[in-house]
Amino acid sequence: MPYSQYRPDLMGTATIEPSGRIEAGSWQSFTLVYTCGRFGIDDTGSVKIGFRFATDFGPVQFDDPKAPGYTSVEASNGAVLDCRWEFKRNIRPWSRSLYIGVIKHFLAEGDTITIRFGDTRQGSPGIRVQTFCETEFQFRVFVDAIATYDYVAIENSPRIQVAPGPG
Repeated sequence: MPYSQYRPDLMGTATIEPSGRIEAGSWQSFTLVYTCGRFGIDDTGSVKIGFRFATDFGPVQFDDPKAPGYTSVEASNGAVLDCRWEFKRNIRPWSRSLYIGVIKHFLAEGDTITIRFGDTRQGSPGIRVQTFCETEFQFRVFVDAIATYDYVAIENSPRIQVAPGPG
C-alpha cells in the first residue's frame, strides 16, 4: 500500500542540525526536531524517519550510549516512546527507518520529538555518515497521526549534502 496523500501540509514540520554540506564517511551528531502539525499524534500513532535502502549510514542503536550510532529520542511533553531501527520494514525506497511509536499519552499540535542521531552527550563518537557522495541525502519523515498505520510524508523533509572530504 502506498503512503497516504492526505493533507501533508497539516502533518507537521522537521528541521535538522547540522545541515548543508557534510563530509562522506565522517562521524557526526545530527539533531532532528519534528514538530507536530494540526492533528498532533494519537496514542499508538507513530513517526518514521526513512532512509533510502542504498546507504551505509549508521546503523542506529539505542542500548549503549558510548558506542557508535547511539541515538536518543524524547518527546517535549514527556510521552513514552517506543523506538526501533527497522532495516526492511518500510515502503521502498525508504526501506531503512527509525520507528518512533507513541506508547503512553499523545502529542498535541506544537509538541516536538527530538531525535539525536549519534548522540555524543554520553560518550558516543557519533554516527557515521554514508561513505559515498549524494547531493540530497534525505531524512524522510512520515507521520501516522491518527494511529491507523497509514503514513503521510511531511512536506520538505530535512536533507543534507554528502560531499567528498578535503583529500
